[in-house]
Amino acid sequence: MEGIGIGNQLSEQNVSNGIGANRLDEAVRAKDRAMQDDAGAKDKDNAIGSFQMLLATQLVKELRSSLPEGLFGGGSGADIYESWFDQHIATSLAESDALGLAGMLKAGIGATQAKVDASMMDAAQSDENEESGSKNSGPELGELLR
Repeated sequence: MEGIGIGNQLSEQNVSNGIGANRLDEAVRAKDRAMQDDAGAKDKDNAIGSFQMLLATQLVKELRSSLPEGLFGGGSGADIYESWFDQHIATSLAESDALGLAGMLKAGIGATQAKVDASMMDAAQSDENEESGSKNSGPELGELLR
């Protein structure tokens, strides 16, 4: 029990000194960033998959409509069967990435996101520069020493 008490005292000292609190804050921020990155990647993958499915469905539908007579004849339920067929083929195309869109979309989104991140960093740095300039409205240290 004494070991636990000493550990608690040391951790309380570190927290009161700010050492433990800073490390804890950094760890929490790193965990939050990792969770956001994971969630963002999943959202991106879901969006890419949905877009690929939609595009494949439209492509199959248009290709099938170019046939002189439908695949299932001209009966009363042919349009339903054709729609199911289109959807099944499109699902197969999208899941296997047969059209090769997923890689191109990920690369495009990644490049766009990098540009957005860079512009946000530039904006944050310029805001910090403006704030530091407004706080130091007095004379510079070099001017005072002259």
